[in-house]
This record gives sequence, C-alpha cells and structure tokens, in this order.
Amino acid sequence: MTTTIKDIYTGKLDARNEVLNPNNNFYKSFIMPPSVDMEELINGDKFFIKGYKGSGKTALLYYLNNHLHNLNDKTITSFIYFKDYSNLQKASMNNVTQKFYNQSEENVVFDKKTMIKEQSFIYIWRWLFFERIREDNIANNYEIFKKDENWTMFEKTLRNISYEKYGDRPNKFPKNFKISLGYAQFSLSSELSFDGKMNSQAYAAFVETIDQAATAFNKLTKTDVPYYLFIDELEAYFSDIQIFKRDLTMLRDLIFVVKDLNCVFLSWGKVPIKIFCSIRTEIINSINRFIVAKELNKATSGYEVLLSWNLTNSNSPKHPIFQIMLKRIALAEGVEEFDDETQLELINKWFPEKIYGFEPVEFFLMQTWYKPRDIVRFLLSCHNCIGNTRDCFDSFLYQQAIEEYSSESMKEVMEELNANYNPEELSQLMLIFRGFKAQFSLKEFKKRVSELYPEYDNIKLNQILNDLYRVGFIGNVEILSGTYAWQHRGNDGPIINNDWNFVIHKALRKNLLISSKQDNIRMSGKKNFVYEGEKYDATIVKKYYNLLLVEFYKNDRRYKGAIIDIDTDNYEEGQTIACIVKNYNDEHKKWNLILDETNEKDA
Repeated sequence: MTTTIKDIYTGKLDARNEVLNPNNNFYKSFIMPPSVDMEELINGDKFFIKGYKGSGKTALLYYLNNHLHNLNDKTITSFIYFKDYSNLQKASMNNVTQKFYNQSEENVVFDKKTMIKEQSFIYIWRWLFFERIREDNIANNYEIFKKDENWTMFEKTLRNISYEKYGDRPNKFPKNFKISLGYAQFSLSSELSFDGKMNSQAYAAFVETIDQAATAFNKLTKTDVPYYLFIDELEAYFSDIQIFKRDLTMLRDLIFVVKDLNCVFLSWGKVPIKIFCSIRTEIINSINRFIVAKELNKATSGYEVLLSWNLTNSNSPKHPIFQIMLKRIALAEGVEEFDDETQLELINKWFPEKIYGFEPVEFFLMQTWYKPRDIVRFLLSCHNCIGNTRDCFDSFLYQQAIEEYSSESMKEVMEELNANYNPEELSQLMLIFRGFKAQFSLKEFKKRVSELYPEYDNIKLNQILNDLYRVGFIGNVEILSGTYAWQHRGNDGPIINNDWNFVIHKALRKNLLISSKQDNIRMSGKKNFVYEGEKYDATIVKKYYNLLLVEFYKNDRRYKGAIIDIDTDNYEEGQTIACIVKNYNDEHKKWNLILDETNEKDA
C-alpha cells in the first residue's frame, strides 16, 4: 500500500495537547535541538529554557520529563502552568500586593534584604512554590525530603498561613488568608474590600512567615529520589495595559524566584532536584520595555539554554528542521533505521523535483522560521488540502497548501507580536502591509505609513521594524549582492540604511496578497523600467571569481545587476563596461547582464 501525505504524523501545534493524546507519536518523532546538551541540562547549572514562540520549549520539557523517568523510575516530577491561573486568580494575587504598596504610610522593612517599595510578587511565588513542594512530598510519602525535625519545622511554619483550598494543590490563589505570628493573628484578603492598615500588618506577617519558612527550607534533608518541577506557558497578552503590566510583573518575579530556589539547590551539591522553567523571548523583551526589569537579564544569564535550530548550511538535508520532517516521513513509511542511506532514499522518493526552480530542501526551509511548529503547521495544511493523497511533496501540493499555511503562519506571528502590541496596533500593522510590496526600501515604508497613519514618528517606525524583524515578519536583502539577513538565521537586528531593503517572509506573502512577481508588474508600468535587450554602461562594484556585481542607471534610477560565468581577471572594481540586459533574477532581485561585444551603446 502506497504511503501518502495524509499518512504522515502531524502532531499538534501545542506540545501539551499532543502529549495528552493517547495515540501520539511525540517521543518517536522528537528531534533534540542542536543547541541543547541533555547531560548539562540535567546535571549542570542550566534551568531556564529560552526561545521564541514555536521553537519547542514545551516539547523539550515533556521530552526531558520522560527522559528523567526513564533514567530513574523513582523520579517524581510536577508541572505548573502560569496560563492555568485564571485572570480572576491573578487579580486576587494582584490585590494583595497592589493594596499593600499603595499604603500612604512609610515603607516597611521586613528583613535586611527586602524593602517593599513597589509592587512585588516575590513572596507570593515563594509561598506557592513552598506549598507545591510540601504537597508533593506528602503525596509521595516523604520520598522527596526526609520527614525529620527540619521538615517538621518547615511544615509547621507553612501551616501558620491557613487558607481555603481548591482541590489537592494550591494552583488557585485563595480569597482569604489567616496568618499566625507568635500570639498575634492577622487576616489578609485578596478581595476588593478590606481595611488597608490591617492589610499592611497582615502582609508584613505574611512576609515574615515566608522568611521563616525559607530558613527552615534551606535546612531540609534531600533524599536520593530525584525531584523536578517544570514551569511552562509564561504568557502575557497586550490588551488592557494595567492587566498586561500586572502579568509581566508576576512573570518577572516568578523568574527571580525560580532562579533563587535553584541556586539554593545548587548550594546543596549534587542532589537530584531542580526547577526547569521555559521563557519566551518576546516576554523578556516586553518586561524590559513596559515595566521595571530589575536586571532580569543578569539574573538569567549563565543559567539559560537558548533553543536555536539554525545551521550554517541552510540548504542541507541535515538541517535539524528538515530532519524533523524527514523523521515523520520515516515513521509513516514504517522505517526503523534512520541512517544516512535511508534518509537519502526518503528524500529521493518524497522530494523528487525542483519547486519553482529551487532544490526541494532549500525551498522547504525558505517557507519556515527554523522552528518545529512550522513543520506541524505545514503538515496540517497539507493534510487539509486536496493534494493529501499524493505520495510526494511537489509544486502542485504546495499550491494547494500554501493559502492555509500562510494564514496560520500569520496567526502565529501576530500572537508573537501580541506581547508588545495591542489588538488595535496589530490591526494597523496588517493594513500597512496588506497589498503593499514583497520587497521595499526604508523610504517606501515611511511613505506607506505616512499615508495611512501620519501620527507615527520615526522612533515608532524604527521600533516597528525592529519588532517585525525579531519575530521574522521581515528580513533584509542587500540591494547589490542579493544577500539575505534573517533573525532565525542568526543575523540579530535589522539593517536600516539605503544599501539594504526589507523583504517580507515568503510564507506570509499569500496572506498579505503580495509577491515578488506583483512587485515587478508594478515596476513595468513605470517610465524608467528596464527591458531585456537594452544596453547600458555599468560600473563594477564588486568582483568575485567568475562573477561581477554591477550597477547602472536609467532616468536617474539606480539598478543592480550581475554578470556571471566570466573571467574577472581583466576587470577592476570601479571600471565601467558596456552591457546588455539579459533577464531579471527574481531570487536575487537583480538584472542578469552580458557583455556588449560590439562595445556600442544605443544612442
């Protein structure tokens, strides 16, 4: 029976949903990110997993969880998802801290290190982590920490904070606390109405209790049973600015607490305990932009693993992103060996021809941002199109799948930008680029924006270009050489000058109703458009082996060109030569020229 496109395992866009599916092939199809050293991640001092949306952070956490259990079947693990805290629960946490630091009385010093001078969720997160650890140890019959006098003191201290429980674990933030400190008792409410001055005293008691719990925690005796916490889905969305800043503050302080607790674990020596935390790159950028970051980058530096799928040779079948696709094809074919010979056979069978003049591997990778989720999105689009019964990836299949793939890719990019732009601003960005150009200059971009939104100044425009470049909406292309620069290929930050243009990612163009072909058609209607067969005096701007890059002018407009397969020994940069226009190279955005053998130029 012939294996077809619809037989290839797609997976889910969200790894969490994929793992929950009992019929998943998640672990069989998993490819380790090339930037990750599993041994270092488990036994070293790395515990933050940082990457862009769709780069495989959640997938790595689940694979790591499974791997740890395979290494030791006694391993105990626990997951905490920030996104699972509802807005109501976050509001309750916010009310406790917000109302305290808004007090008119003088700031209160709780210990030598901490002065509550601004809103902070540090102590609330510490308490939630301590509670989770306490609950996990009890649920596992004290196999994580020994039940000795130190544990008894730790647990007794935590029980000084009583609250109404929701289920077995404190995943939901309680409405009311009662804190016992010595002979005094205080009530701390997360609801909207309570006495402010009493809240100040209660919060001080809460902080002192957590400090005491931290002191007791540092003295606990860890068993040999491995214990790992996984923190995931640290999300914040720009809608209501106050809620957005609240969530960013909560995430910032969560990261600080994760780092502090892991440093405590490291100080214990080589004991099997760690908190792994995924961090989305755009969330860090938002924290730095919208709230006081408190040197967050310094706190994570040296403790993070950056998920990168880049490879110097972007056209190689060994590219890790293409390997993900190839491994899923191998699973569909029932192939158990995944050696070089098998891979070559699969490539020849499933990618038999060039697509629009490109080698299939190169063309496929051009449609991605070098992220695993791109593969899932592309395969889902292929499954949903009328070409899903084909037995290979060819031009026909791409034509059928590209509309859905482009639309879903745009949604992904917009969700990434949602960490820095509100819905109205995102809508404006779409209006700017829909029906615009696949490739454009800085001048053309400014003109386009000024026509639609004249209130945007240069600072705003530069910020937009930086953000769009960072998430892969746009890249750069050098006008003369045709060299491309992309964030996902390791080129950090856009190039903003007259020698480089901006180019919209190929996968987004269908959704924006733009293409390079349409750009050229627009150009053809202009008075100064270049035509095949015309003769020009061209100036050599760069000399390579068998290649001359040149520039020439028509009606005061500069054009770039190339003369290929030529002996360049007799030519120098800056020299003027007579040329004839052969054709236009859409890939490199330049005119192919040949030498004018007659050395005569039309009058």
